[in-house]
Amino acid sequence: MLETLKKKSFKKVIVWVVVLYIAAAACMIISGCGIFKLPFKKDIYDLDVNGLEGQYVTAEIYFIYDYYAYTTETSKSNPRPKTTSKEYIIPIGENEYMGLYLPSRSLSKADKLMKSSQSFLDNPSDTGPSEEEIFTVTGTILPMAEDSLEFYHEAIGYDEMTDEEKALFLPYYLREDYLGKTSEAATYLLSIGAVVCFICATVMFVRAITGAYQKDVVKFCADTGDKEQALERMSTYYESAHPVSGIIIADNWIMFQQGAHTRVWPLEKFLWAYKKTTEHRRNGIKTGTTYSVVICNTAKRRFELAMREQEVQDALEYIVENSPNTVVGYNNKLDKMYQKDLEKFQRILTDPQVAAEVFENQN
Repeated sequence: MLETLKKKSFKKVIVWVVVLYIAAAACMIISGCGIFKLPFKKDIYDLDVNGLEGQYVTAEIYFIYDYYAYTTETSKSNPRPKTTSKEYIIPIGENEYMGLYLPSRSLSKADKLMKSSQSFLDNPSDTGPSEEEIFTVTGTILPMAEDSLEFYHEAIGYDEMTDEEKALFLPYYLREDYLGKTSEAATYLLSIGAVVCFICATVMFVRAITGAYQKDVVKFCADTGDKEQALERMSTYYESAHPVSGIIIADNWIMFQQGAHTRVWPLEKFLWAYKKTTEHRRNGIKTGTTYSVVICNTAKRRFELAMREQEVQDALEYIVENSPNTVVGYNNKLDKMYQKDLEKFQRILTDPQVAAEVFENQN
């Protein structure tokens, strides 16, 4: 029996396990596995120019030749364009060049350094950028986006260059505050999401194959004082039983599947069952109706079992026939009494006066 129930639980969770593992992988792919680059941050000038792509680096920016692209945005409250990022040309290696992608907060110091650099190019006798103008950035070296590469080539006159000259202008930019393929904040969030998805999927998988979703069954049998004998009796009954809408009722217990969990209660704790109908609407238009049986116990726990309408009817009839001490049906008075006076609710079927309180004037 337990093996059969484990298989049922496994079938219930396997789709979610696969989806969560895929989500974890997707989070890591989107971020470019950036979180794993964190311990391996390097100085950009220690790297060979042929191995720059994807490296997480720190770079001292001491010279900027020019900018080749910038991004602006406007808003209703401020229609004047605001520059949100800018892309510059910087030296790298012995004779090579690459891009530097900076957010708005770094543009002021970058433009100041660029002005000093250009002044030095126009007048080599000038002292060039000062120590105060040099700044450091941390980020990831990424292939330029298609539009950035187009502006980059246009700015340097790429089409008129020889092949040897073209090889000096690398199609990468150092993107500040990027850890992998996304910003540091996004990489951290995606990595946390990946870890959460991975842990949830693994826990669900392990619980399914180890029988953790059947703990109610084991506890019920253990509470009898002779777990093995109780398990054997339950297994014998289970193998010969014919579940009705997924519910099995024996002489002293009820069993049903709630998602991946196998629930087993002593029959005396099974207080109430009723039909729940839910209409689904979109933009005020009815799109469908779903049905379920709600099963309630003495701990004031309600379990909703989704099924077809006929299965709901079959389940309630089965409960009436096999669990005579369970109240079947719904009205507001029953719901109020169940929530506020459980002891009184338990007397509904044995005390006519209590029954009259909740069933009077009911058609």
